[in-house]
Amino acid sequence: MSRKRNNHNNYGYGDSPEVFDPTKNVLQLVEAAVKRLDDLRDAEARRINEQMALRAEYDAKLASAESARLDAIRVVDVNAVAVATERTNLAATVLAKQVSDSAEALRSMVATTASTIATQLADLTTRLTDRIGLLEASKYESKGRAGLSTPILMVLAAIGGGFVGFLLQHLFKIVNTGSLVIR
Repeated sequence: MSRKRNNHNNYGYGDSPEVFDPTKNVLQLVEAAVKRLDDLRDAEARRINEQMALRAEYDAKLASAESARLDAIRVVDVNAVAVATERTNLAATVLAKQVSDSAEALRSMVATTASTIATQLADLTTRLTDRIGLLEASKYESKGRAGLSTPILMVLAAIGGGFVGFLLQHLFKIVNTGSLVIR
């Protein structure tokens, strides 16, 4: 049986006298497709690199702006601390001056009070001594009243001594406490 010749081009299949090898064409198409895929991959890599570069640049600018913002806040805080320290030092100086002035006024007042009390005490002691001397002289002059003079003299001496003791006690309190308080 003989086969009938087919006039159709079967690309190398069949009884065609022309044999065409499609490998070269297929290789060119595959090579073109691979080149296209490589080009697409390279384009995508460039796009990603550009985006990364833009993001890195933006991040650097953002970090710089944030650093400047924090530096500005830090400067304000440092200035506030400096002002607060200056005010505190000024208040401490004023307070130290007031305390010194108050202590000096108190020392002066205590010294004045002590001097006044000492003068008054010396005056009182002199007066009491004079009175006791008069009483002793009176005792010697009035021999008939000896029984009455001794008790009166003792009472007066006790009152005078108690008063002197009272004044001395309060004088020491004034000197020790710095204030005149009589209870």
